[in-house]
Amino acid sequence: MYPKQLDIFSAPDILYNRAIDELLNLRPDEAEVVLNKWVNQYPDRRPLDLEKEMIRFLQDSRVNEALEKDPEAAFTFWNSTWEARWEKRPEPDGLIDHFRRAYFERLAEVMLRDTAISGLKNNSPFYLEGRGVLCLLRACLWTKAVGLAREAVSQSHVEGRLYGYLGDALYQQEFLNSSRQAYFQALFLGPNDIDLTNLSDPIVCQLVTNPGMLLNSEKYASGPWENEIGWAAAIGLLSGVFRTPRLEDQEDAMQLWEVLSAGNRIDNNETHIHPGRAFAAGIVLSEQGVARLEYYGLDLVSIRRYMKALESRLFSLYMAQNQEKR
Repeated sequence: MYPKQLDIFSAPDILYNRAIDELLNLRPDEAEVVLNKWVNQYPDRRPLDLEKEMIRFLQDSRVNEALEKDPEAAFTFWNSTWEARWEKRPEPDGLIDHFRRAYFERLAEVMLRDTAISGLKNNSPFYLEGRGVLCLLRACLWTKAVGLAREAVSQSHVEGRLYGYLGDALYQQEFLNSSRQAYFQALFLGPNDIDLTNLSDPIVCQLVTNPGMLLNSEKYASGPWENEIGWAAAIGLLSGVFRTPRLEDQEDAMQLWEVLSAGNRIDNNETHIHPGRAFAAGIVLSEQGVARLEYYGLDLVSIRRYMKALESRLFSLYMAQNQEKR
């Protein structure tokens, strides 16, 4: 499969297409030979800085050796050279995107021979800290990524990261409920470990980038994730994974006050607000500061009393973090 910008039916580009085919099969010397032939025939056809840089990268003997027998070193070489470039140009079917996938497919072959199993048994940090799973995600080997993440999570201290990657892999296979449960586990077990650059589920992405919207939106107050979204928001805000939104006016503040206070009242005459959403609302209100709360007609003591009644364990953690900030 060629990058979308190539015209595979254009006769002058046949040699160029062959060169790219060699490059994406990670045969840099062959790619260089064919590319030079194409340049000799069509010297002004197109700029080739990117292609030549990819060839030089693969011709580096250290990279070549790492791709054959040292997945962690190969991963490091890629990240230090190309990953930031890919993040700036992540368009599907772009040349860097194809190059990235081809590189990690080769890397995955090495991992999946027998290194993954022995690596886990030998407590290899490459696997237990999630980098091995991330390699499989970049290679789009979703099923293999699920298997390695599940195997590693029981032995690892970075469960948040591994469950996050598990959520990404499951989402790509359209197992949406299982994916969201994995994301929730990630937030609950290790929110500070989550790799925020790899979140696949758009709802989780929105939660990360704009938790205030989710706290106030009825769209996320019900549905298959209703018993998880609130606690995900609360834990994410508490741990600092999600940025605390700044309230712009009294109406926003009073809406969150209603969520917090309603979360403490459960009866048959009013809609039940999930305690997690209510606790998250309390965090957002608390972080506005005493003066701003007084301006809105609210007081910090009442807010924190409600938060403690909702979940005393999280409240103790929240208060301990506030002490550390001073």
